Amino acid sequence: MKKPFNLVLTFSLASLIAITALMVGLSWLLGNRLESRLLARDQVLIHAAIQQEVGEELDEGMSFETIYQDPEARDHILEEILLIPGTKGVEILDTSGKVLWSTDSEKIGTERNTELLAQVLEGKSAIEFKDEDHTALSSSEEKSADWKADTGLYVPIVHQQEILGIFEIHRNNSQLRKQVKTLQTEVYWFCAAFGTGLYLLLMCIIIPAARIIRSQHSQLSSTAESLKSVNEELRRTQKELLQKERLSAIGEVCGAVAHGLKNPISSVRSAVQLLGTLSLSTDKREEITEDILIEVDRLAKRLNDLLNFIRPFDLNAQSAHLADIVTSAAASLKWKAEEEGIQLQTDLPGTIEPVSIDRSLMEEAVLIVLGNAMDASSPGQTVQCRLLSTKGRQTIVIQDEGNGIAPDVLPRVFECFFTTRSQGVGLGLALCKKIIELHQGKVTMESQEGKGTVVYLEIPSAGDPSAGGPDATKKSE
Repeated sequence: MKKPFNLVLTFSLASLIAITALMVGLSWLLGNRLESRLLARDQVLIHAAIQQEVGEELDEGMSFETIYQDPEARDHILEEILLIPGTKGVEILDTSGKVLWSTDSEKIGTERNTELLAQVLEGKSAIEFKDEDHTALSSSEEKSADWKADTGLYVPIVHQQEILGIFEIHRNNSQLRKQVKTLQTEVYWFCAAFGTGLYLLLMCIIIPAARIIRSQHSQLSSTAESLKSVNEELRRTQKELLQKERLSAIGEVCGAVAHGLKNPISSVRSAVQLLGTLSLSTDKREEITEDILIEVDRLAKRLNDLLNFIRPFDLNAQSAHLADIVTSAAASLKWKAEEEGIQLQTDLPGTIEPVSIDRSLMEEAVLIVLGNAMDASSPGQTVQCRLLSTKGRQTIVIQDEGNGIAPDVLPRVFECFFTTRSQGVGLGLALCKKIIELHQGKVTMESQEGKGTVVYLEIPSAGDPSAGGPDATKKSE
């Protein structure tokens, strides 16, 4: 198995990068948010303080003009305003932006053309960044000022829902900026501590998980090696079993051949020995010679059955009528049937369509079943061969009136080398089954003791792809 990736190293690097980026972004966002909130709070507090001081004078019946013209009233208000941290100067403006009074006497009578006046005249305070000469900065310069410049805070004086004038407070932001920087630093440290804690927590989770994964991988590797060893052992065992199976099959074949040839060879040997006896008559010699020929024919038949079973078949399928196959097979056994006194009957309709088969192999299968039926019959009994046609199937039915087959024996009749006859080899029906299955058909047998046996050879009809016959296989290819 492949070595697993280093989970701890990969996750630690990935989480470190992700948490660092998250904390940097969060601290920047919180710092800027804190900065804007402090500035807004400072602006609100100053606005409220000035409005309260001036409002008290106005509530006592003093006019706005008297406030900035009466030194006593003006100085009282200025003392409270100058106590605000960072305050450098104060100017009092009318609603048109004209300076009515200033701590810098040179500015009295000048006018403010700032765009913030419209906002102030709506009753809202406003901040304007200024350079060291108290000149207002442009919007782009304000963005780059970063609180390094002074500010001008415009506070409207509202009395009985009427704006009477404007107080402009000139301030130095160093102290406020220091407070902001201090709070921002605290935010950065908090985010760093939080990110570090989060990183350590994740590592506390991932390290045990990595150990578990390594352990599981080790176990899987060990299991894979074991399975590989077991698989190799199974292949060796399978190979040995196949070899033993082949040897067993060869042994069965050799045993069957030896058993089937032993008696005929002994008979031939005895007959040949008798032929060497000079005292035999001509008739006796002819009788012995005939017996030798019979035994030799029997040997040839058994060897031929064995060779037919073990040889591979090359199916030479072609269109043919099963009725012609049955007729040809019956004609081959005609003389044997007459010699043994058995009636061989055929019932073959002439309108059944042809099928795709190998003529020689199919005729051999029919001959095997017909021959067995005749061997099981006694003189005077009938062997009947019929041809039936159903949807997608054609069936050759061969029925005899012999003694039948016992129920415990019937399931084994198609096994190789199984036979109930002393002179049989047990390959005929196995060869027949092999031929029929090669044609995508099937062989079945029904039998009752004392009533005879029926064998069904079913073959798929030609041109029926669903039947799976040889021609259908070719067409599907």
